[in-house]
Amino acid sequence: MLSAAWTSNQFIWAAQYGHVTTTLRKLGWSDSLVGFLWLVGPISGILIQPVIGAKSDRCTSAMGPRRPFLLVGLILVALTSWIFGNAVFLGRYFGDPADGSSTTIAAFIATA
Repeated sequence: MLSAAWTSNQFIWAAQYGHVTTTLRKLGWSDSLVGFLWLVGPISGILIQPVIGAKSDRCTSAMGPRRPFLLVGLILVALTSWIFGNAVFLGRYFGDPADGSSTTIAAFIATA
């Protein structure tokens, strides 16, 4: 039972690596920029996780110290995953040409 969570975690990471890299290349990103984007995640985690941990330690919510942060994190991950998955459609809605000749807005939406 202990390894079940890690197994599902590895499936999620494998799907994310395959989907994100492919999507960014379709948006016109070079291999070096895609690699840079994969580097930004761990760096931001190193900087942000201690701050969130310190804030949650001081939280006096009726839900407990960690649950509000987990709930907000869950909602943000779901929302940003939906935005990333629909970046091309959102880019077209906000001004990218329908023929796909430019994906500047979609690339900004996908990475912002």
